[in-house]
Amino acid sequence: MTDATKDQTLREMAAHRGFKLVKSRRRKVGAGDYGKYGLTDSGGKPLLGVGDDGFIASLEDIEAFLRKGAISTWKASADAMPARATPARKATTATHEKVEPALRPRAKRSTGHTQTPSKKIAARPTPEPAPLRIRAATPADAADMAALLRQLAQTAIDEHGVAHNLERISKAGGGLIVAVLEGIVGCCGWTLIPTLHHGVIGRITVLLVDGAHRRRGIATAMLDAATTVLREAGCTRIEAMSDIEIKNAHNFFRASKFEQTSYRFARAIDAEA
Repeated sequence: MTDATKDQTLREMAAHRGFKLVKSRRRKVGAGDYGKYGLTDSGGKPLLGVGDDGFIASLEDIEAFLRKGAISTWKASADAMPARATPARKATTATHEKVEPALRPRAKRSTGHTQTPSKKIAARPTPEPAPLRIRAATPADAADMAALLRQLAQTAIDEHGVAHNLERISKAGGGLIVAVLEGIVGCCGWTLIPTLHHGVIGRITVLLVDGAHRRRGIATAMLDAATTVLREAGCTRIEAMSDIEIKNAHNFFRASKFEQTSYRFARAIDAEA
């Protein structure tokens, strides 16, 4: 046991007995009472190792004093404890009498009616959630899609605006699908872009899932459906526009094996130059 550990142990032993272990404050080896200890009571009255010129007791002296005191205390307690009287055994007889209970259980009265067993109520089965459906968007979906798109930052569009844009997307050769549970919970749109260096590529212009239905595989299902359509249209490359305001959108595309290849810049075009 190191001196530091022994010091702490003896401090706890002293405190347990109402004493206080004190140590010399000298820090220079060989100076005065360096490394020496003393023991006082709770009021500061010296008990051991406290001299006129400082402390004179070692840790071994303190330990011997405390352990001797513990033994004396234990012995005094043992001497003061009265001896237990040995209980006298009851004499047994050769015969065992049968003891009747003081109270006998009452016999149940017959009412003449047979008790009908209670009917068990069958638990109602939990309805299964509606299956996810991915289908092409129609003008009848405009109101629901407008409400969904308003979850995007800086987007204010109504039902008529969505219906108008849906028609223009179709004429431009693009497409739009919706994810449906009890209602529309997501949408995905794309367009075909002829380029000089990559040929015709497919660009995902919107991929949005309602905030209360995210992290359920809905976005992945829509992206897979869009990829199938773009592959059939002859695209060998697909791009995605990831909204900055939607939390974790970038990580979704990275998890879907997209690589960040460029930055997207956008600005409005005035109606008149």
